Parts: sequence; C-alpha cells; structure tokens
Amino acid sequence: MQKLIIDIRRKIENRSARTYWDRGVRDFAVDMFNEYLERKSLGLWDPRIRIGKITEEDLLNGAKNWSQYSRDGNYLIYDSDICKALCGPREQKRTKTGTLPPNDREDWMDMQARALQQAAAILMDEVNRRTK
Repeated sequence: MQKLIIDIRRKIENRSARTYWDRGVRDFAVDMFNEYLERKSLGLWDPRIRIGKITEEDLLNGAKNWSQYSRDGNYLIYDSDICKALCGPREQKRTKTGTLPPNDREDWMDMQARALQQAAAILMDEVNRRTK
C-alpha cells in the first residue's frame, strides 16, 4: 500500500496536539519525515510521489536506538533547543531554558530520545496504516 507524500505530511501536520509536548513531538515527526524523504531523494520537488512502508530502522539512519540517535547529534544538540521544542513557558522557566535537567529521571538528550521515539511511531503509523 503506497500513499502520497503530500497526504502523509498533511495528516501529520494536522494531527491534534493539545500540549507543548504533543506539539513538539508532532513537529519532530514532520522533520523526521522530511529528513527521510531527503535521504531517499523522494518528494523533494513533487509531493505527489507515492511511498510505501517505513520501518524504524529507516528512520534511525544507522543508529541502534533513539538514545544513540539523539546523543550522536542527529537532531537537536543543545539542551536549550530541546527545552524550547518540547516544553511550555512554565517548564522553560523552571529548568532555566534547559540549564537544569527536565526531571530527576532523565537528561535533555533522554527526553529528546523519548520524543523522537513517539514521533517515529506517529510517522510509521501514518505511512504504514492501510487506507479504508
């Protein structure tokens, strides 16, 4: 089952996002899709191209997991950028825009890896879901 690139992108961009986290994950999914298309030289000039199934391995681009992907500099590399992408004003203030860790269980790279994993799941679901 193949889908049009433009339809996939539109579905992801229009996905409901009530929280800053959800918006950040959605934006990560859009960026991830664009990066995948760029690596495969697909849909850069014609979004009416159709693509088939995407796997997590395709999205990881050689990394063994999302933590490695995040820590190897494949996405945002500065704590402050990660904080701004995934947190609202209150959390940004509490963490001094990434100067302090996001919580007591993870650092900013771990948090980004978690968001990237969720973004990948959204992307794969949208691309790989059968149309009715």
